[in-house]
Amino acid sequence: EAPSTQNTTVNSALRAIHMNGNKIGGPDALPACLSDTQLEILALSYNLLTGSIPSTIFQPALKDLELAFNGLEGTIPETIGKSSQLEILALQENKLEGHLPKTFTSLTSLKILTLRSNRLSGKWPVPAVGNDYTWTGKIKIMDLRKNSFSGPLPFRSFAAFPSLETLLLNNNAFTGHLPDCRGSVTGRLDSPLNAIAMSSNRLHGPVGPFMECIMKLKANGQKANDQKANSQKANDQNDRGKEDMVAKELDHGAEEDEEAIAGSEA
Repeated sequence: EAPSTQNTTVNSALRAIHMNGNKIGGPDALPACLSDTQLEILALSYNLLTGSIPSTIFQPALKDLELAFNGLEGTIPETIGKSSQLEILALQENKLEGHLPKTFTSLTSLKILTLRSNRLSGKWPVPAVGNDYTWTGKIKIMDLRKNSFSGPLPFRSFAAFPSLETLLLNNNAFTGHLPDCRGSVTGRLDSPLNAIAMSSNRLHGPVGPFMECIMKLKANGQKANDQKANSQKANDQNDRGKEDMVAKELDHGAEEDEEAIAGSEA
């Protein structure tokens, strides 16, 4: 007989759950009772989770949600907007589908977003210039590879990422002409971009002008970083461990892409 969930006493002092790399599974493995906690970290990657992501997981205190490499299905709940302090969202290698919820714009603290290898769709998640870019202001890593995102990639929207270091968009259905920003770039283009990947989409046009745009973005970002380096050094220490972990995942994904390319050329 399954244990009753009624009158369950929740440890409201619980702040972190780290259970990556186990065999935790089943459609009810993510407890709804987490809605009554002040949980800041929930790490359940590399398990056997199935079913959908409970809407009750997303609470105001949540800062780090890692559910990668499972079998989760369905859409990302609209309630994600409640977690405005969320800094790390790792949902790669699942079976999630549908569009990103509009409430994504409430994630104003987000630094690492990894959604690789799902079935997500919809337009480029950053709106046209003139809209609210607040939610993208702190993002350093954005990995949308191997989904079904589509539509144009407006270069001016890249200016919404003043902290962006890595942008991975491989294996989607993005369309349109590579941007030519020569003589027309305005606005805040100060991203410290180190890596950008757009292979296996439906983009067209000469790469030279596009690279000029990217190099200008990089140059402005380096100048801004030099000015802010001393003041940011202490804050960056807290993120280094997580970023190293994500970087390893990105390297692994890149190796998979290289193997796939090599196989297609054989």
